[in-house]
Amino acid sequence: RLVLPALIAAPADAVLVPIPQYPIYSALVRLLDGTLVGYHMDEGAGWSLDMPTLERSLADARAAGANPRALVIINPGNPVGSCLSYDNLVDLVRLCRRERLLLLADEGD
Repeated sequence: RLVLPALIAAPADAVLVPIPQYPIYSALVRLLDGTLVGYHMDEGAGWSLDMPTLERSLADARAAGANPRALVIINPGNPVGSCLSYDNLVDLVRLCRRERLLLLADEGD
Protein backbone atom coordinates (compact mmCIF):
# COMPACT_ATOMS: atom_id res chain seq x y z
CA ARG A 1 0.00 0.00 0.00
CA LEU A 2 2.96 2.33 0.47
CA VAL A 3 5.41 1.28 -2.24
CA LEU A 4 3.41 1.86 -5.42
CA PRO A 5 2.25 5.37 -4.45
CA ALA A 6 5.90 6.26 -3.83
CA LEU A 7 6.89 4.96 -7.28
CA ILE A 8 4.08 6.45 -9.35
CA ALA A 9 4.46 10.22 -9.42
CA ALA A 10 3.45 10.84 -13.05
CA PRO A 11 1.22 9.14 -15.63
CA ALA A 12 4.28 7.83 -17.52
CA ASP A 13 5.57 6.00 -14.42
CA ALA A 14 4.98 2.33 -15.16
CA VAL A 15 4.80 -0.99 -13.37
CA LEU A 16 5.30 -4.28 -15.21
CA VAL A 17 2.89 -6.99 -14.10
CA PRO A 18 2.44 -10.59 -15.24
CA ILE A 19 -0.53 -11.58 -17.38
CA PRO A 20 -2.60 -13.36 -16.17
CA GLN A 21 -2.62 -11.97 -12.66
CA TYR A 22 -4.99 -11.27 -9.83
CA PRO A 23 -6.18 -7.74 -10.71
CA ILE A 24 -5.08 -5.95 -7.54
CA TYR A 25 -1.91 -4.62 -9.18
CA SER A 26 -3.58 -3.41 -12.36
CA ALA A 27 -6.34 -1.74 -10.34
CA LEU A 28 -3.90 0.02 -8.01
CA VAL A 29 -1.65 1.25 -10.83
CA ARG A 30 -4.69 2.67 -12.63
CA LEU A 31 -6.03 4.22 -9.40
CA LEU A 32 -2.68 6.00 -9.00
CA ASP A 33 -2.84 7.23 -12.64
CA GLY A 34 0.26 5.25 -13.60
CA THR A 35 0.94 3.12 -16.64
CA LEU A 36 0.36 -0.61 -16.51
CA VAL A 37 2.69 -2.72 -18.65
CA GLY A 38 1.73 -6.38 -18.94
CA TYR A 39 4.18 -9.14 -19.68
CA HIS A 40 2.62 -12.41 -20.75
CA MET A 41 3.38 -15.72 -19.12
CA ASP A 42 3.75 -18.66 -21.53
CA GLU A 43 0.61 -20.80 -21.21
CA GLY A 44 2.00 -23.43 -23.59
CA ALA A 45 4.98 -23.94 -21.29
CA GLY A 46 3.00 -24.32 -18.07
CA TRP A 47 2.70 -20.57 -17.45
CA SER A 48 6.46 -20.14 -17.26
CA LEU A 49 8.26 -16.87 -17.84
CA ASP A 50 9.93 -16.24 -21.18
CA MET A 51 12.64 -13.61 -20.57
CA PRO A 52 12.78 -12.36 -24.20
CA THR A 53 9.02 -11.68 -24.01
CA LEU A 54 9.47 -9.73 -20.78
CA GLU A 55 12.41 -7.77 -22.20
CA ARG A 56 10.35 -6.96 -25.31
CA SER A 57 7.49 -5.66 -23.12
CA LEU A 58 9.97 -3.45 -21.25
CA ALA A 59 11.52 -2.10 -24.47
CA ASP A 60 8.11 -1.48 -26.05
CA ALA A 61 6.95 0.42 -22.96
CA ARG A 62 10.01 2.66 -23.03
CA ALA A 63 9.62 3.23 -26.78
CA ALA A 64 6.03 4.33 -26.14
CA GLY A 65 7.21 6.92 -23.60
CA ALA A 66 6.64 5.00 -20.37
CA ASN A 67 9.07 5.21 -17.46
CA PRO A 68 9.14 1.69 -15.97
CA ARG A 69 9.87 1.89 -12.25
CA ALA A 70 9.08 -1.60 -10.97
CA LEU A 71 8.45 -5.19 -11.97
CA VAL A 72 5.97 -7.38 -10.10
CA ILE A 73 6.36 -11.13 -9.83
CA ILE A 74 3.67 -13.32 -8.31
CA ASN A 75 5.02 -16.66 -7.16
CA PRO A 76 3.15 -18.95 -7.24
CA GLY A 77 1.17 -17.29 -9.98
CA ASN A 78 -2.36 -16.21 -9.17
CA PRO A 79 -4.69 -17.42 -10.64
CA VAL A 80 -2.74 -20.20 -12.43
CA GLY A 81 -0.68 -21.56 -9.52
CA SER A 82 2.58 -22.01 -11.42
CA CYS A 83 5.94 -21.36 -9.74
CA LEU A 84 8.87 -19.55 -11.31
CA SER A 85 12.00 -21.63 -11.76
CA TYR A 86 15.22 -20.83 -9.94
CA ASP A 87 16.74 -19.78 -13.27
CA ASN A 88 13.81 -17.42 -13.91
CA LEU A 89 14.28 -15.84 -10.48
CA VAL A 90 18.00 -15.31 -11.09
CA ASP A 91 17.26 -13.82 -14.52
CA LEU A 92 14.64 -11.49 -13.03
CA VAL A 93 17.01 -10.19 -10.37
CA ARG A 94 19.67 -9.57 -13.01
CA LEU A 95 17.20 -7.82 -15.30
CA CYS A 96 15.93 -5.57 -12.51
CA ARG A 97 19.45 -4.68 -11.47
CA ARG A 98 20.56 -3.95 -15.04
CA GLU A 99 17.41 -1.95 -15.87
CA ARG A 100 17.21 -0.23 -12.45
CA LEU A 101 13.74 -1.60 -11.66
CA LEU A 102 12.41 -2.25 -8.18
CA LEU A 103 11.49 -5.94 -7.93
CA LEU A 104 8.20 -6.43 -6.10
CA ALA A 105 7.85 -10.08 -5.11
CA ASP A 106 4.37 -11.26 -4.13
CA GLU A 107 5.05 -14.73 -2.82
CA GLY A 108 2.75 -17.18 -1.13
CA ASP A 109 3.80 -19.44 1.68
